[in-house]
Amino acid sequence: MRRRHQAGGGVLAGLLLLAVLAAAGAWNYHKNLAAEQHEYRPYRGYTDADLALMLEAYETRHDKDSKRYEQASSNRFSAEGKAYFDEQVKEFERVQGSTAAKRGARLALAESQTSLKLLEAEQRQRRRERDRLKLFLKRLLTI
Repeated sequence: MRRRHQAGGGVLAGLLLLAVLAAAGAWNYHKNLAAEQHEYRPYRGYTDADLALMLEAYETRHDKDSKRYEQASSNRFSAEGKAYFDEQVKEFERVQGSTAAKRGARLALAESQTSLKLLEAEQRQRRRERDRLKLFLKRLLTI
């Protein structure tokens, strides 16, 4: 009789351990799911076809912005000494305009690079999410 009572206690302890592990796994799964929902993914709502089109368009834009920046950065401007005040002001405006053009080209290049990186990251994330079992286990087991 005592041996039978001890065997029942082992089963009960195993079931209790299993219930604790299941509860911890469910809590961890929901915690990781909530963290994924709060992750910054601006292109999450687009379809895969739309992402591919956008990626192609941003690659074209990035190439154009890169060429424009290379052209603007290769032009060197230096201020020339002028005798009269109005000539000095015009010279200052000319140099400032060329610097502003270079800055604008750099800004456009940075924006296209950032958008391109975000689109590529979204595509990588979607490729990882296609394997449902792997995604489930990642959410369940990642601490």
